[in-house]
Order: sequence, then structure tokens, then C-alpha cells
Amino acid sequence: MPDISGGVRQFLVYAPKLVENSIIGNVTAPLLRVVNVSGKPGESISEVYMTEAHHRLLGKRHPDITIEIRTLTGKLVKFHWGTCILTLHFQRSLF
Repeated sequence: MPDISGGVRQFLVYAPKLVENSIIGNVTAPLLRVVNVSGKPGESISEVYMTEAHHRLLGKRHPDITIEIRTLTGKLVKFHWGTCILTLHFQRSLF
């Protein structure tokens, strides 16, 4: 059976200039989450995470938020159709 995913099995969701860097292997980057890729071309995919991933913000004011979705090789993911929805939850830190 051919590999229709083009070898892409995971997306890495980054928030540059929003969250502190995390250690990823031997580098650091503003990684929010790793998303496993499933489904077939043309199929609508929905992923709901029951556990929250908490990250420290770089500042208190963020008039614009940029999100980058990349492959494991660092290439930006280009969506040719459909909608990508990302929900962020902000909560004051007690520390």
C-alpha cells in the first residue's frame, strides 16, 4: 500500500515570540505541542486533547499571535484545503 502521507506522521506546533523555548532534542524552540497525523487525503480530522500543555509566556501583552505548523524536518506545513483551528487557553500563573 502506498504511503499517501508523504512520510509526514507528526506536526510540530510552534508559537514564536509567545512562549518560552522548550528543549527539543539538542535544540530549544517555542514548541506548543506535537500532533500526530492520521487520516486520508480529503478526510476531515479532529483532535481533542484531554491534557493541557502549560507554557510560560514571554511577556504580558501580545497584540498578535503567530503560529507555525512544521514537519519534523522543519518545513512549514502548507494546507491546500480546509480549515485549521487552534484554541489557546491562557491562565495566570500562581508563581
